Amino acid sequence: MNSTSGPQAQASFREWMGAETPELLSFDLLSGRLVLERARVADRLGQREVAAGLYLFVTDLWKRADPELQRYVAQARDRLERLSERPSAVAPDKH
Repeated sequence: MNSTSGPQAQASFREWMGAETPELLSFDLLSGRLVLERARVADRLGQREVAAGLYLFVTDLWKRADPELQRYVAQARDRLERLSERPSAVAPDKH
């Protein structure tokens, strides 16, 4: 069992996923899915610029991906479009 506590592990993960350059991640399925999930979290937190950048990364990463991955590309494109339509002054949901 790992000796890292839950909060320490979460902080380490957040630090790693919050990196300015997601290009440092390897270009495999897991990395793309992690970046997409990080984009969703940023989106829900109201971090529009971070979310948009990560969604864009996913669309660029998988623009010529196999058909199995195209649903993730479509999700990222849809969220990018919605972010561009939403006024930036809107406060994030507090649910």
